[in-house]
Amino acid sequence: MELEGEPADLLTKKIKALNGKEHSLKSVFVHTLRYVKEEALKAVSGPVGDSITSDQVHWVLTIPAIWRDGAKSFMRTCAKEAGLISVRDSGLLALALEPEAACLSAEDLPEKTLVTGDRFMVLDCGGGTVDITMHRAIQTRGN
Repeated sequence: MELEGEPADLLTKKIKALNGKEHSLKSVFVHTLRYVKEEALKAVSGPVGDSITSDQVHWVLTIPAIWRDGAKSFMRTCAKEAGLISVRDSGLLALALEPEAACLSAEDLPEKTLVTGDRFMVLDCGGGTVDITMHRAIQTRGN
């Protein structure tokens, strides 16, 4: 999804659901992030009540590489409203570009362990575009 405009405009932007109902873009993002937060915290909390709270988590949200600063600011505002962070500029929230996150995850593939010198391709398909980047591992965790 391409988010264009100033953060203030994005906060009031309306989108139409498949059933024809209009919702604010902000409310869709906030509800989605809140649900993800609640499910993630449930998944990492222990069975005997030792729960993890959102302020104990370093959240990383992936975003499209084409997003401008206004869209990134909008995402931070939504993350705060969803309860992921308590202040908008919290260091507990990182916004990672999708192609960079895909590149980093390649190091953890179970089928192949990357070693220095390996080359690999990242295909980022979605949002109406396909981005292809080639990478070479210059250093890995193992060496």
